[in-house]
Amino acid sequence: MLPADVPLSHLGPSVLLLLQLLLPPASAFFPNIWSLLAAPGSITHQDLTEEAALNVTLQLFLEQPPPGRPPLRLEDFLGRTLLADDLFAAYFGPGSPSRRFRAALGEVSRANAAQDFLPTSKNDPDLHFDAERLGQGRTRLVEALRETVAAARALDYTLARQRLGAALHALQDFYSHSNWVELGRQQPHPHLLWPRQELRSLAQVDNPTCSNCEELSCPGNLLTFTLLTSGYFGTHPPKPPGKCSHGGHFDQSSSQPPRGGINKDSTSPGFSPHHMLHLQAAKLALLASIQAFNLLRSRLGDSSFSRLLDITPASSLSFVLDTTGSMGEEINAAKIQARHIVEQRRGTPMEPTHYVLVPFHDPGNCGLASRVEASPGQEVMLLVGKRASWLHFHNRMEALPMILFLYWYLYAYRELSVTSAVSNMTAFAIGV
Repeated sequence: MLPADVPLSHLGPSVLLLLQLLLPPASAFFPNIWSLLAAPGSITHQDLTEEAALNVTLQLFLEQPPPGRPPLRLEDFLGRTLLADDLFAAYFGPGSPSRRFRAALGEVSRANAAQDFLPTSKNDPDLHFDAERLGQGRTRLVEALRETVAAARALDYTLARQRLGAALHALQDFYSHSNWVELGRQQPHPHLLWPRQELRSLAQVDNPTCSNCEELSCPGNLLTFTLLTSGYFGTHPPKPPGKCSHGGHFDQSSSQPPRGGINKDSTSPGFSPHHMLHLQAAKLALLASIQAFNLLRSRLGDSSFSRLLDITPASSLSFVLDTTGSMGEEINAAKIQARHIVEQRRGTPMEPTHYVLVPFHDPGNCGLASRVEASPGQEVMLLVGKRASWLHFHNRMEALPMILFLYWYLYAYRELSVTSAVSNMTAFAIGV
């Protein structure tokens, strides 16, 4: 691992060649592999995105207590690194998988990183808050968030995650590419996510913003202490006289006067002339990312927001209802239990997208059960009496999580002991 203060020019030709092969001709908060090579201790776009999502998920879990389980306590998570598995175990119960949530978050993170690689986005200053295109950047940011909401409402969650990743990339770039941190700001920009609010005190084309810097590290090259500016990257658009460059090894504009740059993308002076402010920029970018997630939550509502991030553990909840013989009293009890389950989950992260009802009156009549079995992301509740062959369903759907409600109370406890060895089934005896 290289120390953070090793200049890029001292890394040697083999390391420089490897970096040139790995890095795109653009710059922003780094993906992890970049920081491992040349900027240890850097906060990446992936770090910011995942940390923000976990914080908002914890907030959602705190505000929506889990049905039938004790509420989460904030003090249990203070001072700890938030992990998806820990959050899901605390909310849904031990062993609850966070795989789908992590996969959805991976889609967002990959879309975020892709902004620096895709031909349609990597050199567009509006998508990175470069070249003093701050108003235009805010317009594109807000539009990406609107597209996220529209796609989520249309149930196109793949597109929604792609647009969310693009929005978060731009939002995070604002804090490492502009001089917001150098202006002494301690909180995210109050108007960046809201298009009706005017962005004020912007540097104009005739305002010089940077002085010449001949070193890799440029702590004192900014000329403005009141106007908001950002650096130019590359040659499109060309840097006007007196303006700041983005800076770093891959920025062609940084060799033109005024030399140097102002980006805070990493801890390495070879990539980031204002590397000393990287952690401050990352902190504000994280807070702003949390704001963006909360904005989406307020616009979508908790149920749709939970589906956007695949927080809900099952996309469908299937009730398998025993209708064998003259079981009218038991069926009524099962209906009451089903309604109770639905009401408990309504508007919470546990609310599924679909409900499926499978009537069952013969161990061999499993046509509908096979349909349940074939659908991914299912949770199955067996609402059965003693004589129902619940084990027949279990053998056909053993990969799915099940909850068994036994309504023949005189025999239920005996059958509960049988289910105790079934790993994916939780059983309850309910007398009628």
